[in-house]
Amino acid sequence: MPSDFSGKVKSNHSMLRGVIIQGNVNHQVKADKSVLVPGSYFSSEEKVVHQFSVDNGKDCIIYIRSKGRFDVVMD
Repeated sequence: MPSDFSGKVKSNHSMLRGVIIQGNVNHQVKADKSVLVPGSYFSSEEKVVHQFSVDNGKDCIIYIRSKGRFDVVMD
């Protein structure tokens, strides 16, 4: 994700997992907010929207694995 990214990752199937490889990213699912750093892990077992924003001036690399399709939508 570029250093000024703000957007959503929408899972269209039941399983979505990801790990932060590089950079820091703000992450929100429903009311739960957190800052993820390299090595941090997130997941969902239902169709859900993960909100992400990168605001520290550095690009972020996230590895995402899903059982099905997912969409990345910029705000």
